[in-house]
Amino acid sequence: MRILYLVPIIHTRSDMGSISSVLSEISISAFGEELWNKHQQTVTNFGMPSLYFSKLLEVRDFKIYQDGLITDGDYGIKIIDEGAKTGKRKL
Repeated sequence: MRILYLVPIIHTRSDMGSISSVLSEISISAFGEELWNKHQQTVTNFGMPSLYFSKLLEVRDFKIYQDGLITDGDYGIKIIDEGAKTGKRKL
């Protein structure tokens, strides 16, 4: 029997590649610098999926599928292209 685990992912600045600064500017404009900085600290403290799994399961020979992207259009395609070229963070 196969089991599907759903794991929440919060994207870090490094996940956003070269558009990180643009997204930060937009977010600061929308939410204010104090709230944006607090959010960034929360993201930093959230941890990596591998840590999530290592505490719950003995994980080996598994696949990770990611659904959803924070933006679409040209920026979304750019994020995907950059991730494919440089390799996403290791899980």
